[in-house]
Amino acid sequence: MTPDLPQTVALQPATDRDQPLLFRLFAEQRTRMFVAAGLDEQQVQSVLQSQFQFRSHTYSRQHPSAEDRILVTASGERIGRVLIDWSGGVGRLIDFAILGSHQGLGIGTTILQRCLEEAALRGCRLQLTVDRNSPAEHLYARMGFTVKDETPLQRQMEYSSDRRGTRG
Repeated sequence: MTPDLPQTVALQPATDRDQPLLFRLFAEQRTRMFVAAGLDEQQVQSVLQSQFQFRSHTYSRQHPSAEDRILVTASGERIGRVLIDWSGGVGRLIDFAILGSHQGLGIGTTILQRCLEEAALRGCRLQLTVDRNSPAEHLYARMGFTVKDETPLQRQMEYSSDRRGTRG
């Protein structure tokens, strides 16, 4: 099956029925790390479930006003998630994930551009945290995000339409 083109991806509010997709997105990002640590398949699944539940609880507790949207193709396939908190005068991109089978097709660029347009309409910056050396880091840099702070594992990045106060 050929994935839909980026312009045919819609954002729909997330519901409880999206939990399997959200877990799949989380697992796609984290499984290799746990396998590399020497965990067997059962241990990996157990750790993934535990961390997924913890992350979900943390997101809802720390960002109760966040907008949780699911990326849906024209054919109805649910392929990703964008979770943004617009409270406090700054947009915070908390989670942005697309199934691996739909990456590299321009979907991430299209959705991120929509987020940047929304930030501009709101007159605010858009901030995020990304794992270092991930493909997403390159997307964010290409789209104009600059590094504001970093640790050995992650970078905090920011997009400001006026570009004042950015490092880069």
